[in-house]
Amino acid sequence: MSLARICREDKELPSDRTVLRHIQENDGAYEAYRKAQAIRAERLRDEIIDLIELPLPDDPKMASAEVNRRRLEADYKDKFIRQVASNGLRARKDEGDDTPNAITLSWGNGTVEVS
Repeated sequence: MSLARICREDKELPSDRTVLRHIQENDGAYEAYRKAQAIRAERLRDEIIDLIELPLPDDPKMASAEVNRRRLEADYKDKFIRQVASNGLRARKDEGDDTPNAITLSWGNGTVEVS
């Protein structure tokens, strides 16, 4: 379920805007939310696999319609994964890996580092 839906259906929770504002302002909440999104991405990957492996209806027209529906659903979920948590649980930072992301360009006698 989406955060907006969870907050809307549970009257004891604040609005999704309040939750997102808190996540934005609090580093601990941001880290917990980021981890939850990574777990959600992994679950969505599993859902895509399950969706693809389901048997199709025997009727050729229904099977064609179902293939198109599944493709749409899988594409939507895949796009969400790539936008929100592209690395999923693999987004963890390795211990001791504090090096900044930079690209070094070299040509002739010149070198430029771009961060």
